[in-house]
Amino acid sequence: FRHVLFRSERYAPHTQGLPHEHPLAFVVAYLSAGRVKTTALDGGSKVTTHVAGDVVWHPPGKYGVENIEDAPLERVVVEFKQ
Repeated sequence: FRHVLFRSERYAPHTQGLPHEHPLAFVVAYLSAGRVKTTALDGGSKVTTHVAGDVVWHPPGKYGVENIEDAPLERVVVEFKQ
């Protein structure tokens, strides 16, 4: 990999991010606890619960993310670029 992108994300309670694509695998580090609904653009979705300090690997794909908690959600996305 030639480049690594670090992006800080903050989702207000009950908000959804825009659908987006990750062409390569990526990692998400959670800075706060919360529940996230992740929806693949093919229609499948899942809800995951995280605590501050969780680090999760994700495969490439097209996703939409929603904070389904009553509190803000903060996380850092680490993407590998070629």
